[in-house]
Amino acid sequence: MSPLVSLVITTYNRAHFLETAIASVLQQTYPQVELLIWVDGATDDSAAIAQRYAAQDPRVKVVVAPHQGRVLALQQAIAQTHGDYLGWVDDDDWLAPTALAETVAYLQAHAAVGLVYTDYYDTDATGQTVQYGDRCARPYSPTQLLVEFMTFHFRLMRRSVYLQAGGVSQAVNFMEDYDLCLRLAELTQFGHIPKPLYYYRHHGGNVSRQNRLRRSLDTHQMVLQALRRQGLAETHTIELELPAHRFVLRRKRSPLKPALTVMGLTMLPLLGVVWNQAAIAQPMPAADGTGTVVTPVGNQFNIGGGTLSGDGQNLFHSFSQFGLTQGQIANFLANPQLQNIVGRVTGNTASVIDGTLQISGGTPNLFLLNPAGIVFGANASLNVPAAFTATTANAIGFGCGAAGVGCAGWLNATGPVAAGTLNGVPNGFAFSAAQPGAIVNAGNLAVNAGRSLMLLGGTVVNTGQLTAPDGQVVVAAVPGENFVRLSQPGNLLSLEFQPLAPNSAIAPLAAMAPTLSELLTGGNLPNATGLTVNANGTVTLTSARVTIPTSPGTAIASGAINTAGVTGGAVAVLGDRVGLVNSTITATGTNGGGSVFIGGDYQGQGTLPTASQTFFSQTSLVDASATQTGQGGKVIVWADKNTDFFGTIKAQGGAISGNGGFVEVSGKETLQFRGTANTKATNGSDGTLLLDPTNITIITGSGGANDIEISDGEILAGDGGTASFTISEEALEALAGGTNITLQATNDIIIQGLVGGALTFTQGPGTITFQAGGAIAMQNLSDAIVTQGRAITLTGSTMSLGSIDTSAPTGFANNPGGNITLAATGNITTGDLIANGFGYFGTTTAGAISVVSQTGAIAVGTVQATGNPTTDGGRVNGNAVTLLSNAPNGGDIRFNSIDTRGFSSAPVTGPQPPINGGNVAVVTKGIVRGVGQVGISGVTIATGGLFTGSDGTVTIQHDGGPTNQPFTVANGPVTAVSGNGLLGTINRRSEIIAGQTFDFPGSPFVSGSGGTQITYINNAPTLAPIPPLPPIAPGTTVTTTAAALGLIIGDLNADNPLFVRVVAIAPGAVLRVNGVEAGPGTLMPADATLEYIPPPGFVGLLAAAFTLTVDDRLSTSAPQPVALKIVAFPGQPLDPKTDEMPMSFPNPCVLTACRPPTVDFPSVVTVPAFEFETESPEARFTNDFVAYLGLDPIPPPNLDEQRDIAQTIERETGAKPAFVYISFVPASLQAGGNLVAAGDGAAIANLERDSDQLEIVVITGQGNPIRRRVPVTRAEVMAVADKFRTEVSDPRKTRTIGYLPLAQQLHEWMVAPIQPTLVERKITNLVFLMAAGLRSLPMAALHDGNQFLVERYSVGLMPSLSLTDTRYQDIRDAQVLTLGISQSTQGQPPLPSVLTEVSTLVNSLWSGQSYLNNAVTLETLKAARQSRPYGIVHMATHADFLPGNLTNSYIQLWDEKLRLDQIRELGWSNPQVQLLVLSACATALGDREAELGFGGLAVQAGVKSAVASLWSVDDVATAALITRFYKELKTAPIKAEALRQAQIALLKGQVYVQEQQIFGVETRGLPLPEDAAIGSDKNLTHPFFWSAFTMIGNPW
Repeated sequence: MSPLVSLVITTYNRAHFLETAIASVLQQTYPQVELLIWVDGATDDSAAIAQRYAAQDPRVKVVVAPHQGRVLALQQAIAQTHGDYLGWVDDDDWLAPTALAETVAYLQAHAAVGLVYTDYYDTDATGQTVQYGDRCARPYSPTQLLVEFMTFHFRLMRRSVYLQAGGVSQAVNFMEDYDLCLRLAELTQFGHIPKPLYYYRHHGGNVSRQNRLRRSLDTHQMVLQALRRQGLAETHTIELELPAHRFVLRRKRSPLKPALTVMGLTMLPLLGVVWNQAAIAQPMPAADGTGTVVTPVGNQFNIGGGTLSGDGQNLFHSFSQFGLTQGQIANFLANPQLQNIVGRVTGNTASVIDGTLQISGGTPNLFLLNPAGIVFGANASLNVPAAFTATTANAIGFGCGAAGVGCAGWLNATGPVAAGTLNGVPNGFAFSAAQPGAIVNAGNLAVNAGRSLMLLGGTVVNTGQLTAPDGQVVVAAVPGENFVRLSQPGNLLSLEFQPLAPNSAIAPLAAMAPTLSELLTGGNLPNATGLTVNANGTVTLTSARVTIPTSPGTAIASGAINTAGVTGGAVAVLGDRVGLVNSTITATGTNGGGSVFIGGDYQGQGTLPTASQTFFSQTSLVDASATQTGQGGKVIVWADKNTDFFGTIKAQGGAISGNGGFVEVSGKETLQFRGTANTKATNGSDGTLLLDPTNITIITGSGGANDIEISDGEILAGDGGTASFTISEEALEALAGGTNITLQATNDIIIQGLVGGALTFTQGPGTITFQAGGAIAMQNLSDAIVTQGRAITLTGSTMSLGSIDTSAPTGFANNPGGNITLAATGNITTGDLIANGFGYFGTTTAGAISVVSQTGAIAVGTVQATGNPTTDGGRVNGNAVTLLSNAPNGGDIRFNSIDTRGFSSAPVTGPQPPINGGNVAVVTKGIVRGVGQVGISGVTIATGGLFTGSDGTVTIQHDGGPTNQPFTVANGPVTAVSGNGLLGTINRRSEIIAGQTFDFPGSPFVSGSGGTQITYINNAPTLAPIPPLPPIAPGTTVTTTAAALGLIIGDLNADNPLFVRVVAIAPGAVLRVNGVEAGPGTLMPADATLEYIPPPGFVGLLAAAFTLTVDDRLSTSAPQPVALKIVAFPGQPLDPKTDEMPMSFPNPCVLTACRPPTVDFPSVVTVPAFEFETESPEARFTNDFVAYLGLDPIPPPNLDEQRDIAQTIERETGAKPAFVYISFVPASLQAGGNLVAAGDGAAIANLERDSDQLEIVVITGQGNPIRRRVPVTRAEVMAVADKFRTEVSDPRKTRTIGYLPLAQQLHEWMVAPIQPTLVERKITNLVFLMAAGLRSLPMAALHDGNQFLVERYSVGLMPSLSLTDTRYQDIRDAQVLTLGISQSTQGQPPLPSVLTEVSTLVNSLWSGQSYLNNAVTLETLKAARQSRPYGIVHMATHADFLPGNLTNSYIQLWDEKLRLDQIRELGWSNPQVQLLVLSACATALGDREAELGFGGLAVQAGVKSAVASLWSVDDVATAALITRFYKELKTAPIKAEALRQAQIALLKGQVYVQEQQIFGVETRGLPLPEDAAIGSDKNLTHPFFWSAFTMIGNPW
């Protein structure tokens, strides 16, 4: 029989709405309903209306009572109803006809759900539907309910749950339904039907509209009460932010120290628990048809029966409860055919096991599944023949493939066992609850050699022993709502975490699992587990007195984990928060060390899940050494955010033979390294220690200010220290000399003042490498780095260092000097660079020295690569010294002296072996200054060899500086700030260069022996094509100025001054400069006045009225003519098709002095300001895309919601966005009137007329919206827009500026009218929402006369706010799936530079997976995303957005075209791809349908954001921009800012192509394939190369 539903309507003076509400209930398709109408003292006709319905329908009951208010009326009305299910309808709203049928069906199908709610429509006062309910998209969770006002408008609940919650509370006189929902959420699950089955009427009498402040204040109190009920009030508080009416849940901070278990803002799962408390109870079979039989025999429980899988290899048992006391044995009976035994506990009771788990009769693996939690007591043990897994998952999957493929079968924690589908190996674990159960081990759990042991739960703590000789031990904590898969069955180190996709095969849990503290308290086991539950609910490790986090995703190893054996085995401790406290992990092996992974794999790569925070206590040890022979093992300590390392790691080589192992201790954002790592090898090479934080500070002496962080006894969350990793001087100096030391920092490496003035490394063969994305700097430049013969390599953006001495140590051996390698993007400044060798009655070599700057200057002290003066009876060959600046200009090089001579102190008796000098190269496009001398008086560079050895060569290249100074050698003063040359001589022993000056005409100078070469390079200045003079009539004299010619002059050498000269004048014409008749060679000063008289009688185009050049006195530019058109009708404009003159050099102008050709545009008169009274054009733009993409209608956000979006983005990112709607409206439509009027007016407003006027609407987070009407027509705007697109996208015009006046005019129309408001509100991010025909405009290239728009704002293109997921998510840790096609396929031209783009992206800039050419298929695309939820998808292949429907537009794969209408099938919305990059797109510019495909790309693909190009940019420039974009994406606050910075880098010449390499992305150039069509070096400043790339969708 169908259950009875009771509905209540309470009403007070709403007669004009009441009848609709009543009728909607009585018209339900579900008939079993009773309706009670409570008339609460109404003075209108409400009672009569209600009684009239009661007379007609027996299901209606009416109560007319005195007025007592909504709460009491509702409470008393519900008390008089009788249905199993209960709900109410507001008297001004109404139900959809199937509302009850669908909600009742839902409750009947979901027994664990106590309340179900539906979506709703918003209507106006007349009942007209306005939009889909604005709160429908907000996902429900018990935590979210605390900060989001959710009452769900229509909900149906079980009466039993309503009564259990206490019903409607009399203590609440407002917002009673929200208070009830808070209490219900603590008791039951909520269900959701995503259909609008309720109509919510908005009108002036809405109580909620009239009382927003009161609603917020009452709600605040309700949430505070909920926190108290849930035991969270001591640790959390809810804050109400006015006037935004926004709630923020915050963890309270202790007055003595910061909270540790919550990073920033955290919303913990609610603690309302209906699980039975943990208890030590013997195994009891469940009466669920599984057939498990438990037979007690003394202290042993023999477990037989059960259900076999279809293949007979798996045996399943069900227990209503499962536990063992000390001395008890649970003996699982097996047979030889069994591979796995899986026992599940179904009774909502945690398992406490203080006895032994045993298998007899076979050798299967054992799985124990209990979602309520598992505790292994101090006496717990295993006697199993194979692997053991304990898990609190709520389902185990069999035959699980990659993500999206699914599992062949599922064993749920409850319900029937579908044995026929549960074949093969269990390799998937589903954790669908937000708070999975906990696992604690205090026992001694051991498996046989080579076997595996895994503890897999929500929170996992080990205080006991876990042993698997030469096997694998995994302690893994799983955040809620995740799927865990073993990609290689049986190999626990193939563990993968993935978001759990909705799956009807996985049964939800009946109740929330207890927290760790509740689990321990309920089982009365704190003392037995090594854990103490404090009065405030926190949990402390008893032995360490350390408080640990208990939230899901926390893994704590405190005790012993041992996989020692022959090869060491493997250990992994994984989770979101990982801690080693008083822990000993042993993975030693007699023939080689094992592997240990704490918080992830190498640099966070691979499949292992990565921790956000990792803590390694001072009392913890990880040992992966080889004890006898073989190589030391591998130890990784990783966190995506903070790693705090205070303990000890060993990965030593074998005592008999073998090299040291590999140790990485890294924190992607912050690293504290206060422990020790030993990778020594007694009889082999020492191993490697890798440290990889964001910043590194090497502090003075020992210890540091952050050492006290561990003394407060709290770990993992708040002890992150500062934003830099600190390591003490003494810690580095104590590292073994054979250890390869690598310090990698994303940002800076700073060396504080040093004790004794030196950082002295231990002598040995190990290398020393410092790598910084930012600067490497020593705070005291008088300090030194001393390596005692070890090679050192420093790489960074800039360097400011004291001396570096890699000289060989003295002693009784021949020791070479260590190499010194310095490489920086910018300036390098150091003290002396010394790399001398030491000879002891033998021959050795000095170290080589290389100093290279890509864009900056170099200044070093004395440079020596010769022999140590104390060399004892030995010989030392000099080595090479290279000082190189690749800066385009101004990369001056300064040094004191350079000495690469061969050296000998051996007695000269008989023939001597040759001792060679080292070569010297000093190369720059700036000035070279050698200002000192070597030990030989008067010598600045010495390279001589000895005996029969060769002398080192000397190569010097310079450009003379801005004034083209000649180069001198011992022929005049040279100081640190003046001169160009060497103070002293060049002495090569075989020849001496002295007293000479080398001028430009004599370059290059080559000495007689050829061993010395001095080259003076000078690039000729450039003069860009000159715009034509304004047309004149015959016989007219042109009077103008040199400034008015708009000359664009460039010089790669930055020479100054430059001289403009007249080189030719048209025959018969006269040119006067400052009143003096000019001729060839006449100088034209910058302030000159010009008069030009054309040849008499000439009519037509004078292509070269006169011709100019520019020179630096040494070299001269190509001549550039100045054109003049002489016409019979003055004022006739030049025909761009016939009179265009291509430029010969890319435009280097920063646009402060550019004077583009005059173009006759309609003038923009004073722009009136209008009061904003209506909504934006949001609805019209949404409808455009909805119709084209075939989407369901979506109601637009209202003005408050649009403001809220902007405010949220500003709050979360710091960016200040403005939504800029650019559209056209009828000129007759009054400013400030309706944009979309009712009836005919709407039709008129939506017609596209050439006479419509441009209108701009701007909405920001703060301040009123603004509207500006610009008196220019659609036809005029479209004409200029089309010309602009044509100009800027033409690859033949990248040496012209014909686009510039068009860019300036569009800026004048579209941006200038709103610019004052943007400045006043400090806007940094412009989000353009454009009318048809404008959506393919490269807005970044609009120009205000001084700079491009992108130089002031980050820019994005959005189809509409309604269609865009506007939520911000940080993607800096996302992995990228990269697919690239460099070869020609299906008739598409090849893209050779894709190889550089893809390899740089995946191998250097980002982590992820790449596929090339024939691997780029639809199958690859699907499988890769299914195997891992990549947050970024990058496709470096052709894509075209074409006119017509969606099927015409496509993305090119290797063997087929992925049509735009197919892209939804890829499932990129679940889990959502955060960014899609199409780097080789083309669009039919200006075409309405092509624009809809381009602008709607993110919507159609289901991704949050997309980057694509409007036209085909050549693949070299694309690779340059895209690689720089990804580099910026690592640090930019929002995605649009990353694109902006990349575009600026191109337009300012910071990224360029030279010598078949891309410079300006990495420290070194990115090599391009040989078949890349470069032609010559590329300057990428023209907007053709960078403005096509557009951020589509969510720009944040």
